[in-house]
Amino acid sequence: MVQFAQRFLRLLLAMILLVAGCAPGGLAPPPSPTPLQPEVAPVIVQIVTPTSPPDEPAPESEAAEEESEPEAPPADASEEDAAAAEESATAEEPAAEESSAGQENAAGENATAAEEPAPEEEVDAAQLMSLGEEVYTAECATCHQEDGQGTSDFPALAGNEFVLAEDPTPVLDVVLHGRGEMPAFADSLSDEEIAGVVTYIRNTWDNEAAVVSPTQVQQVREGEEAAPAEE
Repeated sequence: MVQFAQRFLRLLLAMILLVAGCAPGGLAPPPSPTPLQPEVAPVIVQIVTPTSPPDEPAPESEAAEEESEPEAPPADASEEDAAAAEESATAEEPAAEESSAGQENAAGENATAAEEPAPEEEVDAAQLMSLGEEVYTAECATCHQEDGQGTSDFPALAGNEFVLAEDPTPVLDVVLHGRGEMPAFADSLSDEEIAGVVTYIRNTWDNEAAVVSPTQVQQVREGEEAAPAEE
């Protein structure tokens, strides 16, 4: 019973307090807390100045065409160039004529020189005979004898048709390069000495034939045929 009475009193007290709070002039309810307002961050406005977009590079083909197209020269420059070219052409004409004339003259001189025969070699027959006698005595007399009659091993030179032939090439070849028992004299005798001794044997012991020149000896020495001998 006691517990029931306590509960009843508590309930009654609570109802009194509730009624007292709702009645006019009663206890004012505690003020409601003011809600906190959120802090507003300052707004920064950034002004962006519009810029023009970068120039796009021209296509390679268009750039190549622009580079390949030469700039047209000014009209005045073109006229000046034409005048300069005309003056240059006018100045070159006399030079070309002079060069052509010079070439024609040179060609004419060369043709004249080719047409003119080479001057004949002057040969001193007496000097060749004297030199030839010395060479014959020193190099040939032992085998062919002083009188040119030769021996059983070496032919006579007097009246020998081989020695007296109009073309001296065969006898010069034998003297230069030797044959059989005949030694070669190409290394020991000069062209003039060989010309002298061959001239000597062709005009001694009643022999009579054309004089042989050093030039003919040189031709045979070089493997060529000697030019015709002069009477």
